[in-house]
Amino acid sequence: MEYNIAFARLEYFLPFLHIASTVVYAGALLGFTLVGRKLLISESRERFSILLSLFKSFSVIILVSLFLILISAGVLLLEHQRVAEVTDPMAEAILATKAALWIFLLLNTLYTLYHYKKSVCAFSQKDMIQTHESLILIVYYFIPLNLLILVVAGYLGLSYRGFM
Repeated sequence: MEYNIAFARLEYFLPFLHIASTVVYAGALLGFTLVGRKLLISESRERFSILLSLFKSFSVIILVSLFLILISAGVLLLEHQRVAEVTDPMAEAILATKAALWIFLLLNTLYTLYHYKKSVCAFSQKDMIQTHESLILIVYYFIPLNLLILVVAGYLGLSYRGFM
């Protein structure tokens, strides 16, 4: 069923939600990485405290946007498969690769949250070395890896639009 209310069309809502959530997710990752790199210049307890509280705020944004991305992608994929069978093997490969990337992205985000919890515990025990090591892993490795995966998944999404 198609709804056409002035210029607002219901079938555009899910793609918009998907793209907007991806932009928010990427912005939160990029923002935390840039701020985190500035705060990790020196190893002071005050900077670690600020960074841990910032990550707590950013993690809410990251998780909500990732949840919206995964839900909207799933619904869009199911809708597309219901409307038209994917017959091109290249399109199927793109979809399978995107699914694998999103699963890896989800697992890497969960592992990043594990390291965040680990750094919070180390911080509360006044173990600054462990706190610093966990924060370095998050800021310099896990989040940039998520950004790289996000760029590749975005490219695959644009490539897949060519098959529709």
